[in-house]
Amino acid sequence: MIQWENERKMLEQRFAFLQALSFHGPDAGVVASKLVGDSLLLRYDNAALKRQINIAYSKGSERTNRSIVITILAGKLSFLLDDYLNSIGRSEFQPAFAGSPNGATEAEFVDAAAAAFQKIATGPLARTLAGLEWPSVDFDWKGMR
Repeated sequence: MIQWENERKMLEQRFAFLQALSFHGPDAGVVASKLVGDSLLLRYDNAALKRQINIAYSKGSERTNRSIVITILAGKLSFLLDDYLNSIGRSEFQPAFAGSPNGATEAEFVDAAAAAFQKIATGPLARTLAGLEWPSVDFDWKGMR
């Protein structure tokens, strides 16, 4: 994980607002994937509410753009933030989580993603993260079926 140390520190700093929402962590690890490349996974947990937020950061490669994929979990239930945003008609936030190869620097990309998620987490997603509701979110297969 040493090769991800700078990215881990940057993500922890930018997503520190999750602690104010009673999410503890993060636990960090690297997830290996031959298909999309390795990614850094940060897990934030609120054990009292049985809620978890996983943030997977991929640096991208010559074949893929950098990205941040956020998953919200409650026990065996889960949804991708991208699918949630589609389900509530808030797709304007989605570009913040998918970088382009000629776009922002890594720090600018992570800053934009963290700022967007903070608006979502304290806005439309607040009741879910507080354990007050669980939305019905369909998984978008994006042509993978």
